[in-house]
Amino acid sequence: MKKTFLIFVLGLLSNFAFAQGIEFGVQIEPTVSFSRITEEFKGGDFTPAGSKLKFSVGPVVEINLTDNVAFSTGIFFSTRAVKYGVNVASTDDNPIEVKGDVNVDLQYVQLPTGIKFYTGKIGSMMRIYVEIGGLFDLKVAEKFDEESTFSGVNGEEDYEDLEQIEFAKFFNANVQVGLGVEFEIGSNKAYAGLNYSRGLVNVLHQDFSNYSPKESVTLNSDIVGLVMGFKF
Repeated sequence: MKKTFLIFVLGLLSNFAFAQGIEFGVQIEPTVSFSRITEEFKGGDFTPAGSKLKFSVGPVVEINLTDNVAFSTGIFFSTRAVKYGVNVASTDDNPIEVKGDVNVDLQYVQLPTGIKFYTGKIGSMMRIYVEIGGLFDLKVAEKFDEESTFSGVNGEEDYEDLEQIEFAKFFNANVQVGLGVEFEIGSNKAYAGLNYSRGLVNVLHQDFSNYSPKESVTLNSDIVGLVMGFKF
């Protein structure tokens, strides 16, 4: 009886998904992660120290609202990196000398939401799309690179000391835009494109903000990604 009921429920869900034009898939996105730093005081030098190759991967769900507009969401495992150098001289206004190199790897569970706007078919199997939306990040892990060092507020800190400090906040939010192309492959679809995600939240946790004079530094994390996905 229970098995019959379960089959009946699964059948209803499948029919609902088909009727609403719901597509399921999987997406992988190699990304380049880099930092954007804003300073609100004089006498300091906070410098982004390059970028790092990272990735995100996970299942996607796309709900077709019309023939050319769809709502897209999913759940991803995402990695990012923050790299920057700092050299702050002590002044009368900021009597704290801080210097060092910071290199942190971050891991998030990522919740994307977006609206995709598709063109009509180009040829018999291709469409171009533009996506506008947001990403919401929930931090699951962070790790300082072994070359990270810091000196200042609490004296000399090496890699082991920094590991005891919370670097990034638990939550991050981003606005995202994307451009790509989708191909029909039989009854399935494949797509590829470019995404740009701009961080909206200062990722520095209060623990690590103590290393910035008067908590006057804002650090945002941005991403450029090459999106590849398959829908069925």
